[in-house]
Amino acid sequence: MSKDSFNQLGQSMTGVYDDWHPPLMAWFWGVVSLGHPHPAPLFIVQLGSFWLALSFIGLSLRGRYGPSKKLLLIPLVGWVPAVFSMNVVLWKDVQLVSALLLCFALLIRENAEPLRDSPWKRTGLAGLAILLLFYGSGVRINGLAAIPPFCLFMAWQWGLDHRPRWSYFKSGWISLLLLILIFLAQRQATQSLAPVSSFPIQYLYQFDITKISCDSGRNFFPDWVTQQNDFQMSLICARYHPDSGDDLFYGDDGRALLRLTRDPEQVHQLRQAWVKAVTQEPQIWFRHRTAVFASLLRIDEEEGYYTYQGSMDFNTFGYKTSDNPIQANFVHFLDKTKSWLIFKPWIYLLFSLVGLGWGGIRHRSLDQFRWGSMLLWSSGVLYILPQWFIVPASDFRYAHWLVVSCLMGWALIGATLHPQIQNAQEKAR
Repeated sequence: MSKDSFNQLGQSMTGVYDDWHPPLMAWFWGVVSLGHPHPAPLFIVQLGSFWLALSFIGLSLRGRYGPSKKLLLIPLVGWVPAVFSMNVVLWKDVQLVSALLLCFALLIRENAEPLRDSPWKRTGLAGLAILLLFYGSGVRINGLAAIPPFCLFMAWQWGLDHRPRWSYFKSGWISLLLLILIFLAQRQATQSLAPVSSFPIQYLYQFDITKISCDSGRNFFPDWVTQQNDFQMSLICARYHPDSGDDLFYGDDGRALLRLTRDPEQVHQLRQAWVKAVTQEPQIWFRHRTAVFASLLRIDEEEGYYTYQGSMDFNTFGYKTSDNPIQANFVHFLDKTKSWLIFKPWIYLLFSLVGLGWGGIRHRSLDQFRWGSMLLWSSGVLYILPQWFIVPASDFRYAHWLVVSCLMGWALIGATLHPQIQNAQEKAR
């Protein structure tokens, strides 16, 4: 668990939330802990949901096409170091992955042959899938961008079941309506938890203003920032790095060069300063955001960034990392392999785009599982692209859904390449 994890654990204990981290996750943590918040219940739900999803996907494939050794590709996804290293940490990014993957598994299961004659089961699974979309997309600021393919898939399947002549146009309108309803429900649920405003967007504002000010030679920071006694523009510029803005706010020496505020007026001034900086120096801002996004993808970088959480961060709850030789060896393995290609998100973005291109060419011959691959790839791409605008650091966890969706999409393709499966597909056509 990291500091972020313990922050949300504390909120789940007190019932007092702030919006720096998703209140929905802290609230859900308290729910699954039955009023006595502890790391274990949410950890069990997180890992359990992920592996339950893999089981459902494997069983759906087996039920449709029969047994095959290539179905082992499905559980293999969970043991890829780039996936496993993230799944064992209580982060909102991992919560999103577990929820969306289980939603996908239910949608695939819902359309499996044994359930086609059971409308009540299908309706129940669809309802649960919508709840998973609601939660999964509600725990990440860009989570909503990941779910339009899910909504479109659900609308299309619903239309085929109820209307003989169903169109993509109608599916699009229904999926848009579902997306809006999920967004409104998330907003209402968050407001009902009455989170304290911490203005997390200010981190991004100051990070962007730093680079624009340094490269332009003009100080765009508002007065309340520059009037701090220890404000030094030269030192701020020296500390800037596209990998993360943390050095500006925290620093290895414990000295904060920039400070966060909870004063609404100061945040308003900061927003105005950001708008001024971006509109007057758009080229610098574009280069900065591109550099940060490229750093997230680890393009031209030797190692992955923050590819694992090796121990419990310091906390006031008394939780400590136990001396476990298995864990120590695993952490050592992750440290030695962080330069491997599997820890560089650009490769997953590339293969997702390749998969989408392949699917576009072969769209007339795709079955439901290969359409499932298209759903996953498109969701992963839609999830990662908004990071260009908002990503504050290069943490590998920010690309976790891209990684899992890419691997699972290709695992589905690989699992359906078995000769028996291909014969079954030909007969179905």
